[in-house]
Amino acid sequence: MKGVIADGCPSTELKIAGKVWQTIIDTGFNSDVELPVELFEKVVIRFRHEGESMLAGGVTIMQEFYEVQIPFDGEMVNAIASFVEGAAS
Repeated sequence: MKGVIADGCPSTELKIAGKVWQTIIDTGFNSDVELPVELFEKVVIRFRHEGESMLAGGVTIMQEFYEVQIPFDGEMVNAIASFVEGAAS
């Protein structure tokens, strides 16, 4: 996997559903991924649960989490994902 530092953030690209998506690598990574809502109907998903997510500044929100298959470092991997409006593409 190759990445760059863009605007002070470590980032890489993922090709999903025929489009290249810019992604930010969260150095506090908790194994969940956040995907743009535009991908909701373009990836294989399975509902897992609803739960709390803590955002920057200590803000807590409720989100739905799904099991997804996404390409990562040349392989298809299973991940737990939430889908959000306004994610960078």
